[in-house]
Amino acid sequence: MALHGDALTAALTRLRDNDPTFAYLNLTVGIGDAGASLLAKSLRSNTALVKLYLTSTLIGAEGATHISEGLRGNTTLEELFLNENIIGDEGAQQFAQLLGRNTALRKLYLWFGYIGDEGAIGLAYALRGNTTLKELGLGNNAIGDDGAAHLGEMLRANKTLEDLHLGENRIGDKGAAQLADGLRGNTTLKRLD
Repeated sequence: MALHGDALTAALTRLRDNDPTFAYLNLTVGIGDAGASLLAKSLRSNTALVKLYLTSTLIGAEGATHISEGLRGNTTLEELFLNENIIGDEGAQQFAQLLGRNTALRKLYLWFGYIGDEGAIGLAYALRGNTTLKELGLGNNAIGDDGAAHLGEMLRANKTLEDLHLGENRIGDKGAAQLADGLRGNTTLKRLD
């Protein structure tokens, strides 16, 4: 269900009330950090929502913090798309903390999120021990060789990730070589772009 304007309040109520028929939510309005805070409160106890699309919703690091905190105890949300937001390294660090605790999330997409090396390093560290995430989208960010090196190290340890999207970042030859080195011994990754 795609929402904008007045329907937002009704959707948040359905989430909070745990409507079992409400498994998919696609917000198309700029809810910003304040809206992310309201949404997070509804996510904490929700056991029906499986897919959440928050693309181009003006969510920054503060909103990312709210969303990740709202999902820490959530056991049903499997797919989270936060593309084209202003997540930054600080927001990516919040999702890294989430990946250390949440056992439901299978897909996390943070394309065009203003994420650099520090955010990638935090995510890489969290994914070393994560056993549930299968897809991570970090394309069109500002990740360089240092972030790529840590992601390469993560690939050696992680036995769950199948898709890693890193296209259109600032990864040079050195970072690409470190990613390739990380692939040695990794038997689960099917796609790296």
